[in-house]
Amino acid sequence: MPEDAGKKRYIRKFLQQIQPGEGYVENIWVERDVRLPGKEDEDYTTAQSLSRKSLISNITELLLDDIKYTFDDRCFTFRFVAALLGSGKTSLLTYLHELTTTQSNYEKHSVVIQFPLSHLRTVGSSHNFSIKLYCYILGDTFWQLIHNQNLLPDVKEVAKNILEEFDAGSLLNTGTREEIKLNPFRSKFSKFFATSEVNFVELFFDVISQVTKVDPRFTFVYLTDELN
Repeated sequence: MPEDAGKKRYIRKFLQQIQPGEGYVENIWVERDVRLPGKEDEDYTTAQSLSRKSLISNITELLLDDIKYTFDDRCFTFRFVAALLGSGKTSLLTYLHELTTTQSNYEKHSVVIQFPLSHLRTVGSSHNFSIKLYCYILGDTFWQLIHNQNLLPDVKEVAKNILEEFDAGSLLNTGTREEIKLNPFRSKFSKFFATSEVNFVELFFDVISQVTKVDPRFTFVYLTDELN
């Protein structure tokens, strides 16, 4: 079977990620069997499709069904994964991230953010969890909306306009090459908004609303690790 040359860069990137052993456990395979909840055998993963349209037999089918339910069916998707330490939760998130971002019909109309909750420590320690969470995910969201070249130009303009409405236009002044990177932008965003009186929940849903007005196919995906 001929190789799909269009996926070479994604395959290479994935192999580089797992080479150090980070986020990957050798005996965890994405083809692991999945059974419906209620089965007594604890050796199997139990789950069911959110779409209820197909019978799920393994992890890959489950993730693909979740992606279709989210992107194609345009439904809100929430899946909570509980498993023992070292059983492959991070690997599962990484695989879901790869499945989502390697499909051109999705990558041009989406923001996909994966992060462990421990990264919230980068936001000022004096703030409560809600502020830390929204500062983090909104910072990453705005950065992708503005700098992801795959997205529609109108999406970029929406993000810029929202920041300017909050007098946060200074965040767009990327005078040096270093400043356009994610970490410096996230830090500047957190410092600016963490001390403001902005309602983060309203801002978050306002971003979703305004972006989907100019790109109805747009989807926001947040993959969170280390909930405990």
